[in-house]
Amino acid sequence: MNHVTDALPTPTDDGAADHLIGLHLPDIARASTSGGEMSIKNVSPGRWVMFIYPRTGVPGQAEPIGWAGIPGAKGCTAEARSFRDNLAQLHEAGARSVTGLSTQSSA
Repeated sequence: MNHVTDALPTPTDDGAADHLIGLHLPDIARASTSGGEMSIKNVSPGRWVMFIYPRTGVPGQAEPIGWAGIPGAKGCTAEARSFRDNLAQLHEAGARSVTGLSTQSSA
């Protein structure tokens, strides 16, 4: 792990998502910053990670009012940095794909 995630407390699994095991996600296709579309039905079978984040800063564009006051909103979140910094370990653990999903357009 890196210094960003070392300071975070280990979460406790409260079982609130246990009912989701074995369910299938509906197909979602979105424009990808890698080009083309990313579709859930086209993700390789097996383990993969999709994390959701609110937005990416755009050079030359003002951030929304109050954005800087949201913990972790300025720059990358600790979660996004953790996926980036631990990508090799995620692949070693069997994750075939690590994908971030935002509400913003791919532009």
